[in-house]
Amino acid sequence: MSKDRECKIGIASQWDVQRRFQSQLDTGDITDLKIWVSVWIPTKELAEQKERECFSAITEMFPQNNYSKQGKQYFHNIWLKKNISGITEIRKYDEKERQVAFKLVENSGSRHKKDVGNGNN
Repeated sequence: MSKDRECKIGIASQWDVQRRFQSQLDTGDITDLKIWVSVWIPTKELAEQKERECFSAITEMFPQNNYSKQGKQYFHNIWLKKNISGITEIRKYDEKERQVAFKLVENSGSRHKKDVGNGNN
């Protein structure tokens, strides 16, 4: 059995990331969802910036796992049979890459909402 997992780094406006995908779990479009790490980021703009930084770092650190087309490297390296709202940049990770992604996300924000600043710190 492969230890690779399909994972997504992304932003959600809801406080409960699992709840964000509840309708897809209910319909069976997603059958196995595990939230590895989630962080609070004070603004949508900063969250989008942190998301891009994570994508960039991962593609640079693990180029062998990137999807390449016409000389361009892409973060996402797999596609789902059905498009699911909110899941666009999905990637198959090996364990080492997953650990790096976990740390990148963990270091991008606060683990608890009460610890979130105003985005200027």
